[in-house]
Amino acid sequence: MLFRRDFFRWYNQEHRHSGLGLLTPAMVHYNQTALILEQRQAVLDAAYRVHPERFVRQAPRPLSVPTRSGSTNRSTQMKMLTKFHDHWSQTR
Repeated sequence: MLFRRDFFRWYNQEHRHSGLGLLTPAMVHYNQTALILEQRQAVLDAAYRVHPERFVRQAPRPLSVPTRSGSTNRSTQMKMLTKFHDHWSQTR
């Protein structure tokens, strides 16, 4: 049981998913994406100002966050995992 708790905490709050623009599910769930992407863009802008030669094609931009899941089934699974995690956290 300890494994499940640790796994869901890691998966939802620490693991940055490439399909979510390298954000965690918790960041997306709690609507933190705009702030985080603004902060990332500020860092990328600063890097571009200092070393534009490192960026061959254009100024860098952070990965975008999909507005919709590519699969309804995957979206449903994520909601179920999050709901299970929330319930599990409250009962422990």
